[in-house]
Amino acid sequence: MLKILLLVTVLVYGVTGQAPAVRYEVKKGVDVCVLAEFGLLLSVRYPKVDNTTGSSPLMFRGGSNMVVTGTCAEHGRNIALMDINDNHELGMKLTFTRNETLPHRIYFLSQFEVWYVYTQNRFPNARADLYGTQGSESVSNIEWFQAPEEYSYLCRSEQRRTLVKDVDIVITDVHIQPFEVKHNDFSDPMECAMDSTPVPPTTRPPATLKPVPPPGHFNLTDKATGDACVLLQVGAQFSIDYETESKGTQRATFYLPSDATPTGTCGQNSTEISLAFAENCSIGATFDVKDGTFTVAQLKMMYVERPPLFPGANVTNETRSVTYNLMEGPLADLGKSFRCNSEQAFPFSSAANLTIYDLKIQPFQVVNDTFGEETVCEFDVTTTPGPTTTPEPTTTPQETTTPEPSTTPGPTTTAEPTTPGNTTTPNVTTTPLPENSTTTPYTPTPPPAEGKWHVTGGDGKPCLLADSEIQLQLKYNVSKQETKTATFFVPTNATASGSCEEMSSSLQLEFQPGNFSLQLGFAKTQPPPNNSKFVLKSLRLRYQEDPSIFDGTITPDKTVDLEKGFLNLFETEVGKSYRCESKVEVKINKSAEILFRFTKIQPFGVEGGKFGEESVCSEDVPTIPPATSKPAPTSQPQHGGNGGAIAAGILVPLVVIIIGIAGFMYYRRRRGLGAAPYKSL
Repeated sequence: MLKILLLVTVLVYGVTGQAPAVRYEVKKGVDVCVLAEFGLLLSVRYPKVDNTTGSSPLMFRGGSNMVVTGTCAEHGRNIALMDINDNHELGMKLTFTRNETLPHRIYFLSQFEVWYVYTQNRFPNARADLYGTQGSESVSNIEWFQAPEEYSYLCRSEQRRTLVKDVDIVITDVHIQPFEVKHNDFSDPMECAMDSTPVPPTTRPPATLKPVPPPGHFNLTDKATGDACVLLQVGAQFSIDYETESKGTQRATFYLPSDATPTGTCGQNSTEISLAFAENCSIGATFDVKDGTFTVAQLKMMYVERPPLFPGANVTNETRSVTYNLMEGPLADLGKSFRCNSEQAFPFSSAANLTIYDLKIQPFQVVNDTFGEETVCEFDVTTTPGPTTTPEPTTTPQETTTPEPSTTPGPTTTAEPTTPGNTTTPNVTTTPLPENSTTTPYTPTPPPAEGKWHVTGGDGKPCLLADSEIQLQLKYNVSKQETKTATFFVPTNATASGSCEEMSSSLQLEFQPGNFSLQLGFAKTQPPPNNSKFVLKSLRLRYQEDPSIFDGTITPDKTVDLEKGFLNLFETEVGKSYRCESKVEVKINKSAEILFRFTKIQPFGVEGGKFGEESVCSEDVPTIPPATSKPAPTSQPQHGGNGGAIAAGILVPLVVIIIGIAGFMYYRRRRGLGAAPYKSL
């Protein structure tokens, strides 16, 4: 009977990757003091008798056989514990910590452990010596599920994590409150950023190399007339994580071939087209008509994880199907085509991503088998004039150094027009300026290029703009006693995604190697109509310790998941953009730090795809260097003669003689009084 139940568990939950939520309570008497509700599915790898590795799905079912114990945070204590035992075969321990953080005290899950007993039913064909023993894995020094103590933490989104090496977990529908439980129920929730409704994320990083191969050209034909009813030009890059035969995880990256086979249907109000390739792989799109225009309603991807696209895959012949429901506005009028050469990224799931480029589509009212008049996406139209102005400061110092004797006025006159002209006041105080004052000609070293990213809203227009140079400093272990720090920049071509809501917005940057994901969460400080300011509220960083970045790591490919909440950084009025060229450091924990420079961000109130009025950070407020306060001589040059030089030639020696005589007389007087002689200066 248990085998049948386990099989049902695998079939039902192994496909969906989720388990039903179970409620857990720690009580003191009749009062609940620690409260949690979530679904948890484990995937445990174990050695089998044939020297292969098996994988067993385990799930907490709840019911009368489950016992929940723990410790309440009484008398001001900042630790709460929950211990769950499911029929003496499966269990977990959760440790919650509360930190003193003004104006709120923040809690989070600081330690998590799961344990399991090896049985023949749960771990078939395992090594004989394992049966009856207990296995476990735990993670500590984590900061999962952060919230203020007066709130509960709520996150309906699926969260996947690897504990150490043999246990993967899938957590869903998380609702917890380990402190300040009132009336035996959850308080008002603080919802995670991942629960924000996703919108089609796009990004246009500067100088991004086009993927290969070039775009393919496809069409659908109306069977009744023999004429083309859909015209499509598109290039696509697929990036999909999959399980290998050794139960590890790899990422497959491949492209849509130009000879993919198009299939689909043409209609007056809805059109579907699908491109099939490489045996059981396809990408499709559905287009709908609305008010004389057409939109893309849904993208769909289907694939089977097997070679050659997925080398070394654990072949199950299971067809995976994922969809992406878009909220784009109208693409073009009926009878016209839509073109967008810029790259657009679509994260179907945490494991499957699609990047489209060189797109041109006309799904309705095709005439004479040719594209109609183009409607071009604004990402192809908008240009950034900023970089064209950067050479200007390098030419100004060369002009001011021509009058060689006048070295002091040179830097003074240069600094005054440069600061307001470029509004980059940190350059006045950074290292290039001393080089300018001593080196001719002035050749500053350019800083690493900042990334330029944006998120698109439901109307098809940018709703979040972000330019920044982001540096990560991450400590890792090269031995049990020694650590190193990996320091690198977020690449400018990192894939951007995110969401825009009334009170919150988010930007997520993903890049390789290391499966890096950096999420910035923004929030308005007050609800309407008083939502006058926004802040950077939270940061979340996820990555794997890829040896190509973390040289010598003793935990290669270890998954790290860090969160930092309640930051209240970058405070700016809604509708304006925050600008700060100075360095802003954010310490997530003792092992991770993020540095922002040359930052310009606007997460709310974007109009016309452009930044609003700038609000400059206090670090960038200009301070006048001492040299600029020294007045330049202006009286003598007005006459154009050399009278000043003659007067100086007479007055300077005369003053020296007078000072010398006075000093000699004072010296003689001091000696006469028995004073000690002057020391040499």
